[in-house]
Amino acid sequence: MTNTKNLGIAVVTGATGGVGASYAQGLAERGYDLLLVARDAAALRALAETIATSTGRNVDMDALDLADSAQLAQLTKRLEQDSRVSLLANIAGSATFSAFPALDTGKIDQTIAVNIAALTQLSRAVAPGLVARGDGVIVNFASVLAFRPWAEFNVYNASKAYVVALSQSLQAQLRDKGVLVQVVAPPATATPF
Repeated sequence: MTNTKNLGIAVVTGATGGVGASYAQGLAERGYDLLLVARDAAALRALAETIATSTGRNVDMDALDLADSAQLAQLTKRLEQDSRVSLLANIAGSATFSAFPALDTGKIDQTIAVNIAALTQLSRAVAPGLVARGDGVIVNFASVLAFRPWAEFNVYNASKAYVVALSQSLQAQLRDKGVLVQVVAPPATATPF
């Protein structure tokens, strides 16, 4: 199926996960070209080929680890410079599951880096272009655990509460400028994550 409508470029982080892959497919079917971002280059390549073949859309990819500050900076710069980006779907996530006193500090850092820092930096990277155009969408994925925390997901819960608060603040600031900011708070979903 070839879709001739062009809604710009949708950037999907966490694209190779179950939710990210489905979301990317749906966006392409609606008329977006894609920039898919995830860590696994082989999985990204396969997904990009599948979506491009089934939709006729242009699908680009960038294999990056958003917990790595240098790789995040690389993507941030790319998004700041690409005026064709019209939608950002921050789906990438990281979770920790442990009693808080036993948490590994590296796992804490990774959860905060992906769920908070990357989501914030990427949203900030696309916002000026969306505002200048007076049109665009930022979709930030949170979790029901932002509202009903599960004790063993302590840092994850808190990071997703941040996503909700940031998204609500951005929507209040940007809605009059033509930019829609959505927060999605799914329940437990059957994915490898």
